[in-house]
This record gives sequence, structure tokens and C-alpha cells, in this order.
Amino acid sequence: MERVHGVPLRERWSSMSWLKKGILVQKMVRFMSELSQLEFTGIGSLYEHHLGGQSEGNTSPATDSTPGEVVLPMFFVGDNIQLSFNRGP
Repeated sequence: MERVHGVPLRERWSSMSWLKKGILVQKMVRFMSELSQLEFTGIGSLYEHHLGGQSEGNTSPATDSTPGEVVLPMFFVGDNIQLSFNRGP
């Protein structure tokens, strides 16, 4: 989180109006609902693939996300990088 610009919600929540809190919670519910509709064929870190063209209603290139190799720091820190075992998909 140290790379994300902004202020943590916990520092703003008490000073926000009830209206702003309600709008924020509604947006979060919409985002979570959209995320819950995504289905993937496997597990792993998500990788973005550019499909070419433009996504609907957007000027940025269309993309698709698929699961790939798991890249977690705990697999590579210290002597773990030297261990010979399958690190997942």
C-alpha cells in the first residue's frame, strides 16, 4: 500500500458525511459484485493479455486476464530461491 497514493479510509471515515459513506459503500458493493461474477479456469496470479482493438465504451485497448504462475515473495526470499520444489501453476 505504500505505493498507492491517497489516504487510508480508516483515517477519513469518521469525518465523512453519512451521504458520502453511503455512496462509497454502494460503489464498493458494485465492485465486489462485478468481481464475484468473474470465473477462471485455474488458480494463480492474474496476467493481463491485450486482445487488440478497443474495449466497449473505452478508448483503451481491450484486455483479458488469465491465471498464470504464482509469484509470491515468500517463494523467493532468503534461501527459498535455492529450494528445488514445484512452486505452483
